[in-house]
Amino acid sequence: MRKKLQELDHEKRYTFTGFVERPGKKRENNYWKPTLLLTNLKDIDGNKITDHVCINYIKGFRKLGLLTKGGKVQFDGRVLL
Repeated sequence: MRKKLQELDHEKRYTFTGFVERPGKKRENNYWKPTLLLTNLKDIDGNKITDHVCINYIKGFRKLGLLTKGGKVQFDGRVLL
């Protein structure tokens, strides 16, 4: 399922939608960085891109307040593999 994600141009920004599964964290340079697990990731046209993806829990998401499981989010971003 990640094949569709890999096919996207890494220099272009895309609009995605997905559903919040849970927050998490990853270790980067000796500190923990917050992440967000999203499921059923789709592009703006409704085409399924991948079944799940773990992304950085950036300031834009934190501004939304408490994100609960099953909540739908829409965001713009680039694909970095």
